[in-house]
Amino acid sequence: MHIPDGFLDTRTWIAADLVCAAVLSEALRRTRLTVTRRQVPMVSLIGAFVFAAQMINFPVAGATSGHFLGGSLTSILFGPWIGSVIMTAVILVQAFVFQDGGITVLGANILCMGFIGNFLGYGIYKMLTAIFPERWSFASSFVSAWFSVVAGASAVSVLLSVSGTVPLPMALTAMAGWHVLIGIGEGLITAFVVGYLRERNIVFSGRSESADLGDTGQQNTSGGMKKWAVLVLATMGIVVFLSPFASTLPDGLDRVAIDHQFAGKAKSGFVDAPLAGYQIGFAEGKIWGTAGAGLAGVLMIMALLYGYHRITAKSPAVRCQEPNS
Repeated sequence: MHIPDGFLDTRTWIAADLVCAAVLSEALRRTRLTVTRRQVPMVSLIGAFVFAAQMINFPVAGATSGHFLGGSLTSILFGPWIGSVIMTAVILVQAFVFQDGGITVLGANILCMGFIGNFLGYGIYKMLTAIFPERWSFASSFVSAWFSVVAGASAVSVLLSVSGTVPLPMALTAMAGWHVLIGIGEGLITAFVVGYLRERNIVFSGRSESADLGDTGQQNTSGGMKKWAVLVLATMGIVVFLSPFASTLPDGLDRVAIDHQFAGKAKSGFVDAPLAGYQIGFAEGKIWGTAGAGLAGVLMIMALLYGYHRITAKSPAVRCQEPNS
């Protein structure tokens, strides 16, 4: 669902960038007051997992593919503000390093793929878990993730329509239609990951606005990190063994652009992305070229999130409550 440069007119992408900057500024302010140092490795790991999972395009129907987004997953685990920072880091690296999504429309991509998924997914998950028993948490995770993808796709439709790229009824029908299917994959991945972490008592418990992972003593923290080793292995496995075989079919937005004849509006990147197309230049087209590019991306995401949060995170002894305003 990454929007390329050229699909949105200047007024629309500037407005989206300004809204994104305002929300991101608030997210950064709030995470400085809520993330603890024990959480930092876990935040970094989930960011790397989301990046790796996004590399896997899976076929859905009609010669179209989809891929995982991760907004709902990050917000269920850490709350929507920390989740927004994680998704921003992933989308930034994708745009500047891999030429996946445009530069002028960066704010629009973060809004549609990150913020909407984070806040809507979190809200739906909290509502469902408040209504239904805990044993329904798998279904609650699935539904929240599914809605987050459909809502993000619908938001892209609105931006395309406002830009005059394609009429809203046409865009909304096509984008929502494809992402109703793609959302099933999103829901399943989210539900299984949340279920795995919940079974090991290291997932968001509702005690605060951010997941209180690892803050119950050194022994529990050590045990929790061992359990997260499965996600480390899963992230590496996805990048090394699965990413080279991801579907090459057009994703939902690309399919809509082809079918409604505005794919030609896409412009080449404004920066010389070093790993464009998720390929190492001298190994383009080779399996290890894709795996190598993916591993580089994983390390970049982890370094970016770890570095930022390590500098700004509070120690458990001086942890502050998230402000109400």
